[in-house]
Amino acid sequence: MSNRIVPLISLAVFVSCSLDETAAVKPEITNDGIEEAKLVINELSPGGNIENELGNKSDWFEIYNRSDKDVYLTGGEWSVSDDLDEPTKYILPDVMIASNGYLIIWCDGKNRRANDIHTNFKLS
Repeated sequence: MSNRIVPLISLAVFVSCSLDETAAVKPEITNDGIEEAKLVINELSPGGNIENELGNKSDWFEIYNRSDKDVYLTGGEWSVSDDLDEPTKYILPDVMIASNGYLIIWCDGKNRRANDIHTNFKLS
């Protein structure tokens, strides 16, 4: 199992990950799964332009799954951060991104998982 760091523009925010890509049963995690899953950072919004489930507008970014298979991100193996010296600043929980679906990660400093994921840092 290996980790990958995917830079996000020049905001010094990045995702560190290992990917478990699956159809119905979780196979062994491989680097090939990352390429097959076709995950991309689709949008980001420092300052926020939409409301989260708590009714707040805050910083966020979106991971889009361009593949025709659901992708499972295994908790503890994916992290996001605003600090290149601390790549595991916020450890993601288990989460599934549906085929051709997306995952919004709120960067609002709340450090919690309600219905959505809220990191312990902000983009702006």
